[in-house]
Amino acid sequence: MFADQVAAGASPEWWEVAVPAFAAAGFGALVGGGITWWLQRGSWLRRARAEIYRGVLHEVHDEVNDTVERMKRTEEPQGQSPELGRRYSDLYRDASAASRKDGRKVERFLAQWTEIGNLANEWTAAKDGLTNQDAEPITRDYYGRQLVPWQRANSVLHDYNEFLKSKLG
Repeated sequence: MFADQVAAGASPEWWEVAVPAFAAAGFGALVGGGITWWLQRGSWLRRARAEIYRGVLHEVHDEVNDTVERMKRTEEPQGQSPELGRRYSDLYRDASAASRKDGRKVERFLAQWTEIGNLANEWTAAKDGLTNQDAEPITRDYYGRQLVPWQRANSVLHDYNEFLKSKLG
């Protein structure tokens, strides 16, 4: 319509020019803003993942790995430490804040952590009142049962560590 009027020599009304111009500018700003947001989100996500990788993930992963190695050396079950539980909570919070995908990767640790705690409670109850010598068969049984979830927990953290390394380059 506008092109026909101009071709016929008619002068366009201001709104006939302004509306399409504003629409184009608004759409351009929207697209440009979306691209800017996406680039900033990518930059923020990279920084968040780098902080997790250098910080709390290494603390939790080192502790779990050390526990697995200590269990293999001593052949004794290990319970949950409150500090490790707090650090895992920090890791889960930070990973979930970074992205849903990060949160899901770290969340897999929780099932292992719960199993470790349940087995530790069972072991404590089973050996209650027994001497160390009498409790030895029970200790060996719980060592074997508890080593597996500790190893799986270690594997979950290793997988997340490798995921972050691949994302961080």
